[in-house]
Amino acid sequence: MRLLKFALPLLSTALCFTANASPVESFDAHNFVDNVATICGSVAQVVKQPKRTILNLGGAYPSEHIAIVIWAPELPQFEKQFGNLYAAKGKRACANGRVVVYKHHLQVAPKTTDKLTIR
Repeated sequence: MRLLKFALPLLSTALCFTANASPVESFDAHNFVDNVATICGSVAQVVKQPKRTILNLGGAYPSEHIAIVIWAPELPQFEKQFGNLYAAKGKRACANGRVVVYKHHLQVAPKTTDKLTIR
């Protein structure tokens, strides 16, 4: 019984990580708030701002499913890997990171280029 008491939480934690290992479509991202997940969808809009570059998946702001946010300090490594990010419009992108809500909008901010794919 003592073993079961300790094994059950470990097993449930392992199952949660396994369940989140598969990519999630952008329209389902709201189900993963405060969790690390890989979110995929069609890039509908690319917006460059002084502090960040935003790839909106599933629709243009304010109707996007989720925004992939690349912060200015990390932008050079992403542009080196992917080129001009405006070219991502219309392509499928997947980003891995913590899904958060900012001003009633979902976003994920990959920190390194290996956490983003654009095809």
